Amino acid sequence: LWHSPSKQLKRIHILGIAAATAVVMIGGYVLLNDLRKPLATLPAIHGAFQSSSAMSLLYGNYDDTNHSSLWVDIDFGKLLNVQDRDRFVGILTQIRPAAAVVRVYDAVMATTGHVKRWYVFTWATPKMDGEAEYVCHACAVVIGAAVFEQRDEWWELKAFNPFVATSGQWGKPAEKARFVQWASDGYGLLVTEDSIGQGVSQEYTSLFAIRRDTIKAILGLRTRGDDRGRSADENYPSRSCSKELTFT
Repeated sequence: LWHSPSKQLKRIHILGIAAATAVVMIGGYVLLNDLRKPLATLPAIHGAFQSSSAMSLLYGNYDDTNHSSLWVDIDFGKLLNVQDRDRFVGILTQIRPAAAVVRVYDAVMATTGHVKRWYVFTWATPKMDGEAEYVCHACAVVIGAAVFEQRDEWWELKAFNPFVATSGQWGKPAEKARFVQWASDGYGLLVTEDSIGQGVSQEYTSLFAIRRDTIKAILGLRTRGDDRGRSADENYPSRSCSKELTFT
């Protein structure tokens, strides 16, 4: 059957509107998905957050067997000379490795307001050649940290500092470490190290702090000291002290 010209024009007009609506809907869906994606300048993890995915993003690799990443093309000795001149420089400047093995120290999620963030702390040791081991009393590790912020189904990297400070001994980080909130928008890892020598025992506490996009060590205190094991001579009376850190 033939339709009148007016009916044909009306039919074409309706089909045109339907097609345009479909294009707008598809375009809007694509645009919405694009907006949900992180900016090109912000590396991000998609889906559920995992420490292994974070390490892979930060260092470009991750070994599931050894639970570690390889930090390549670095000068450990130069880093220590600049960043931590007086602490454990000797052993690392002698080794001068070109790479380090990095592992997760702690990973904690915290919420500020309605924003969820993952705080990842790492520890790194020089990658030794052959059967050599990085084990000695003065063998410290390098502490690093990164912050990932949730944006829809993505976790965007907001801050990263692979070298915050050195800490630990015997090629291991301190065992006493806890995640703390030290300000309304400030978090960090509070690390306590024990030291014993010549009859004197001491305890040092450091705060590796993160606030917004800044990551650095902001606190270093001797929180305990005891020299009672040094001497029994009454001419040298023993002394001891102890401090407790709290954040309000």
